[in-house]
Amino acid sequence: ATPPTAGERYPPLSNYRGDERARKIIIRRKCPWKNFPELEDFLIANRDEYLRHSAMNYTSEQRQYNNRLTERLLELASRHNYVFDEKDFNFVAVRDRIRCYYKSYVQSSKKRGIQVGYTGASSA
Repeated sequence: ATPPTAGERYPPLSNYRGDERARKIIIRRKCPWKNFPELEDFLIANRDEYLRHSAMNYTSEQRQYNNRLTERLLELASRHNYVFDEKDFNFVAVRDRIRCYYKSYVQSSKKRGIQVGYTGASSA
């Protein structure tokens, strides 16, 4: 049996459209999260938990957490009439965009000399 494709494994973005009558704000590929304050606030609120899971070296628990976080962000976006442009995004691309947001946070913190993230072990 062939393994399922990403499209078969993950829900289509059309599942997260919300009220079809409401005016939509389209999120395009390069748009910064700060343009969507409810989504950025969500990412900030979930940052510590995301970083804790990211220290797990991509275990199934981390994968499940990342997928659920992506679903929750898509549900929140739908409630605020934000729609990810399906020419630029699918579920995996949104999940990757979330990962890049946190990766940028960690990198910019390191540049400022601030240690962030969870290493799982203390270094001496």
